[in-house]
Amino acid sequence: MPATSKLHSSPAQGLQVCDLTWSPGGSSLFAHLSLDFPLGVTWVCGGEGCGKTSLLRLLAGEVQAHNGSITAPGSVFWADPHSDAHEGASALAYFASMQARLGLWNANRLAYLTDGLGITEHLHKALYMLSTGTKRKVWLTAAFAAGCAVTLLDEPFAALDRASIAFVNQQLQAVHAQRQGIWVVADYDAPAPWTSADIFQLDRSL
Repeated sequence: MPATSKLHSSPAQGLQVCDLTWSPGGSSLFAHLSLDFPLGVTWVCGGEGCGKTSLLRLLAGEVQAHNGSITAPGSVFWADPHSDAHEGASALAYFASMQARLGLWNANRLAYLTDGLGITEHLHKALYMLSTGTKRKVWLTAAFAAGCAVTLLDEPFAALDRASIAFVNQQLQAVHAQRQGIWVVADYDAPAPWTSADIFQLDRSL
């Protein structure tokens, strides 16, 4: 019987991946991958098809690997930007559902975040009515308000305007400086002023 990956909580501070192997469709993507994500922000960077989104889905427990384990220190926030699961809900209803599911929420920051990302006027609209960039801002607002032990973000700057990119980058730098949870952010490259010390370069040979 093949072994399966396990996602479970631990009092440890780090998000740990141990001996993870995943071969979707018979094509080996990860083989015996072991990682330890510390408090703060870690960028997972690499080109198209290297497995950035797949790694986030594994960390979220959305898909199961063939072997290995994942140990998370607590609650995990993950919003697949390509999912249409909440399309019929308004942004406010989505926030409420996240608060109910996660049991964590910084309501005091919500107005600051929605104003900073310029989505206040869209909060009562159904998500399917919003542009791709605005929907991504809704997910980012939820991520920063949720206060989860682990937060997973996939290409957070895609389809955002320049001011919003700067705002999101500023929020990421703040949680990194204060070590507010573990943040794993997947993108092709990390923007300035992030350095190589904050980046894990994902390679298909892993």
